[in-house]
Amino acid sequence: MVDTHVLGGIIPYSPEMSAASCPTVRLHARKRAMKSLLAVFILGSTVAYSQTTSPCPNPEKLEQICASVVQMDPDNGEGGGKFKYFYQRQVFEASCVDPVNDSIEMRNRKIADMWARYENTEFICNGGSFDMINGSIIKYAVLIDFDVFIRDVIRWGVNLNKVDASDGRTVLDYIQHHIDRSPESATARSLRQYYEWLRKAGARHKSEL
Repeated sequence: MVDTHVLGGIIPYSPEMSAASCPTVRLHARKRAMKSLLAVFILGSTVAYSQTTSPCPNPEKLEQICASVVQMDPDNGEGGGKFKYFYQRQVFEASCVDPVNDSIEMRNRKIADMWARYENTEFICNGGSFDMINGSIIKYAVLIDFDVFIRDVIRWGVNLNKVDASDGRTVLDYIQHHIDRSPESATARSLRQYYEWLRKAGARHKSEL
């Protein structure tokens, strides 16, 4: 057997020494234990994050948005941010817009992408005051003379040329139809203004698409 006394400050190896008595072995064991704990922490954090974050875009934020628009509901101020109308908060939150850090270009891109995904579901409206079935929320805003909403959708760059299956019209076709029905009315003057705004923003008649 090799002497286990210290020789020149070195402890000679002995097969009879336990692994726990070797400093190097203990160091490696501690490192393995720390790696295991770190892996468990990372896994737990990932699971917790996935459980607490919302999907993006999030259609749940658009619940009852047609009602929000037609009633012109003011924002309740909950959740921070400065919005005049509740539908604005709904659109921003559904698009996962960060009002503080997102540039205008990033904001508009997020909103336009979200809008394109849900324009045939969440942005289709029906109601007692709406003169069509399953119509675009933009047409509904035109009908109720909600100019703020119309300016918002233009600013956000959403699709303005959706053809609704129920009437076969774009929003420009819809506006022109109502102008032709009552060309001298006060409503027609507002409609002509909306027509001009939307036309400049890229809206087209179905025949032009």
